[in-house]
Amino acid sequence: MPKKKFKKIISGLLLIILLGIAVYILINHSGAKSSGTSTIKPTGTINYSPPTPAEETLQNQTKQAIINNTVNQNSSSSSTPTISLSISRLSQPGPGDDIQLRTVINGATTGICNVTFTQGTSTFSQTFQVTEEATYSTCDSANIPASSFPSTGLWDMTVTVSSGSNISNQAKAQVNVT
Repeated sequence: MPKKKFKKIISGLLLIILLGIAVYILINHSGAKSSGTSTIKPTGTINYSPPTPAEETLQNQTKQAIINNTVNQNSSSSSTPTISLSISRLSQPGPGDDIQLRTVINGATTGICNVTFTQGTSTFSQTFQVTEEATYSTCDSANIPASSFPSTGLWDMTVTVSSGSNISNQAKAQVNVT
């Protein structure tokens, strides 16, 4: 191998080694020395120390309030469970479309939803089965065809749920049928 070519190879290898050393020094020793601790501070901290006397008092008061509330509910509750009913949506997407009624029922997993619409002296009713969902019940498939309404305009609606001998509160709303 000629001397010139050998010198070029050695020079190239030395240059690569020197560049590698320079990069290593820049990465590991740049600026101020790291103390080994992170400069990022957590936004929340957990206090693992025992509760203070004030915290213990508050905890005991909260526990007692929960106990008192449970005792009061058990002593004042009747043998008949209550059904609560609320309307979560009442809408008509467009003219001539079905009226969509969505409800949230607590205290009943079966039963009948009674829906009554009134406008002046005109009244008509429809019923729907109560269907149990994951965390509440609802009036199943409560879509009322716009053709069921004798006329367009603003209608008053009243919904009740009956399950066995129990009847819910009345939920009322208005819908503009187009």
